[in-house]
Amino acid sequence: MSNVPTSDEIMAGMHKAIASGASATSPAPKPEKPSLEASDEKKRLRSVVDRIVRLEEEKKGLGADIRAIYDEAKSAGYSKKSIRIVV
Repeated sequence: MSNVPTSDEIMAGMHKAIASGASATSPAPKPEKPSLEASDEKKRLRSVVDRIVRLEEEKKGLGADIRAIYDEAKSAGYSKKSIRIVV
């Protein structure tokens, strides 16, 4: 399909980075949260990642649809450049 990582791959990478102690915002590791909170945070993070991945896939599909319409306009004799200016 494409080289866009799945949400599971993203989550696995994030868990690996967290386990190794890597942090983009702070060098000090955060204290452990109770497992219930950690579980809720994990679910929330997965939800956010899943929603972003879904929207990125939709965006890619819309881009392909838009290109097809521009190609259709070009084959009908219209200038793609002129249409882009109008849009």
